[in-house]
Amino acid sequence: MKNSRSKVINNYTLELGSSGSTGTGSEIETAYKTEAYLSSVSVAAGGTCTNEKTFYTSTVYRGSGVIYKIDESSKTIYFITCYHVINGFEDKVWVLLATSLKPIEVSVVAYSAHHDIAVLKYVSSDLVDTLSGCKAIKTFDSSYISNGEDVFAIGNSLSSGLSITEGDVSDTNVMIRISGNSFDTRTIQTSAEINPGNSGGGLFNAKGEFIGLVNAKKHSVNSGSETVTVVGTAYAIPSNLVIGIADSLIKTKNKAIQVNLGAVFAHDINDGMRIEYISHDGVYKPIETYTVYVRSVTSGSVAHGKLKANDVINAVEFSVVENGVTKLIKVNMFNQHIFDYYAFSIIEDSVITFFVKDGTGERQVQVVASAVASEAISTASSMN
Repeated sequence: MKNSRSKVINNYTLELGSSGSTGTGSEIETAYKTEAYLSSVSVAAGGTCTNEKTFYTSTVYRGSGVIYKIDESSKTIYFITCYHVINGFEDKVWVLLATSLKPIEVSVVAYSAHHDIAVLKYVSSDLVDTLSGCKAIKTFDSSYISNGEDVFAIGNSLSSGLSITEGDVSDTNVMIRISGNSFDTRTIQTSAEINPGNSGGGLFNAKGEFIGLVNAKKHSVNSGSETVTVVGTAYAIPSNLVIGIADSLIKTKNKAIQVNLGAVFAHDINDGMRIEYISHDGVYKPIETYTVYVRSVTSGSVAHGKLKANDVINAVEFSVVENGVTKLIKVNMFNQHIFDYYAFSIIEDSVITFFVKDGTGERQVQVVASAVASEAISTASSMN
């Protein structure tokens, strides 16, 4: 369903405050969608871009993004998109805001090719004029998303401008492997219709809060000798992971920083969460399940003498800071990249407890997260 830019903006008639909207159910829904729309952007990379027409016709890659932060002190607008949207053209990236007909050329702060996330920025002497009513996303804690929850996606579908599609959360814990990668990514599966050009756009809950970054879809599966077309199966990187990496990239300007325990986690095909292998274009491969274990521990690291090779990890508990408040969280060890989800916000020098499978029970192993280091990811070579 395509919403014209003028129609959406003209429908923005309700006052939204910290306590939400007032009005009828349909009016509130329209206001939430409008707020999310105003935080969404189209992204283009490579080629030539001088106006709205060339943005859609003369660039090499076209996708979507969201406005992440508006820093008034530095006059800077930060955007988030998928790295594969700009891959290879990091020096030629443009953003088109929902309320504008004039693309702005942005610079790449940094990116994680590993997680398919890139942070862009634009410095403006007049933020009010540049934004023209657009605003930053409101973020929701993706660990509280439920299966069956109503959601909608906003993106530059088929390179024809921002549009809104509706669906629900089909699964909160689907592992996918993008073609060309040797690792798996945790995603939210949604039935919202996604097309080429939606990559890097936002997935929002019913209140217009950002819950994920759209990065892949599935359009066919192999059924015996036939290829069957699939609809309503798309994926988004959870907001907690997106924000953790984005904040780290903005802070360091060239790499994502996360807790490093000196332990490498891997998985065996066994029993646990499912993994669906899928490309950005929707090529499907078989499903696997797995159990997480410790593959190796670096001598002299904080985990040395605590964890050991072949330890099977059932769960992990640690402290994070959320909205300025320290919280103790316990989660199942659902994949070998467990810390991808939380490691960017784990408190340095705090205690991390691993629940290790031990015969018919489990033992607890405590490790102090005193070491913080860079993960092995790619970063832009020509950063500003």
